[in-house]
Amino acid sequence: MGLDEMKLLAIALFICSLKAGAAETYAYKVPGPEFIEKKNSAVLITPSTPVKSQDGIGLCYGFSSTSLLETFRCKEMNLDCNDPKEFLSTFDVTSHYKSGGLEEGGQASRILSSIASSHPKIAYESCARFSTLVHQNQNEGKAWHYLTNIWTEFKNNPKENNCISCLADSVKTRLGHIKTPAGQIEEAFKTAKTVEEFLYKTILPSECLDDSQMAAVPEFAAYTYPSLKEKFDEDKLKEKIVSLLSAGIPVEIGICADRTYTENCENRQGHSIALYGIKEVCSKRTKECRKLVKVKNSYGEGWQKRFNDGWLDMDTLVKSSVSFATFDNISWIQKK
Repeated sequence: MGLDEMKLLAIALFICSLKAGAAETYAYKVPGPEFIEKKNSAVLITPSTPVKSQDGIGLCYGFSSTSLLETFRCKEMNLDCNDPKEFLSTFDVTSHYKSGGLEEGGQASRILSSIASSHPKIAYESCARFSTLVHQNQNEGKAWHYLTNIWTEFKNNPKENNCISCLADSVKTRLGHIKTPAGQIEEAFKTAKTVEEFLYKTILPSECLDDSQMAAVPEFAAYTYPSLKEKFDEDKLKEKIVSLLSAGIPVEIGICADRTYTENCENRQGHSIALYGIKEVCSKRTKECRKLVKVKNSYGEGWQKRFNDGWLDMDTLVKSSVSFATFDNISWIQKK
């Protein structure tokens, strides 16, 4: 692995390390009530699927990637993005970060580049539902961590856990909504070499990955900014974001979302969000004007309502992003 790849991996490992419960952080700055929207300044990107919740599981980068793919697909194929039948499986989209695995913490740009180059079909959310694992007993990520723990215990104590069919039955009993057949779960216990592979094989029913049952996505090109050796600063990043959003192109951005934020993002707490609009607001009192961006955050509708329906100060988000990463801060997709 070369130095550049090692740097990329180092950044990727930090993204999504912040859980949904720690949402009130430095990056999310809401303008005061004295700021009024400047007439005709707003650009809101549509179509867009509804905001979803990652339920404390570190797949924010998969949610952002899914959102961009859904918007592109709906726009190019003239589909109804509010129709649940058109939603793409976040689990399947995330699996393209590491082929055949589901990993907490990663980069949206890598997912989008992988899908752009291999041009696969994607499972529908209606078949491989994220909701089968979330909000179990009002405990964030409980089902996900249950699967992680049962596989780890099985691998560490194979002699004490030699009844694989019993383990598969336990999964089916504990996770009543999961559609994966018991036989497929047994096979996952037998063949998975990593917990990421086990999660993928257990969570995504094989029927959802039948090519005839999957969603086609029109060909696209994936882009990132800045490149590894490209010189940039906050102003250049803002300029790039403004140009893309103004052109109706949604943007994924990696930010530092650490409660104890410093200029260098010392704890390296990262998060991936999608931007779906831009507008200008001005204070009647001071005449100061600011640009706001429309954030689509995988912390769910509750977060959106608490944070000005997602309209946040762009300067603060960009500063947070620059503190977190020095390349691939934003990613987006466009028609070839």
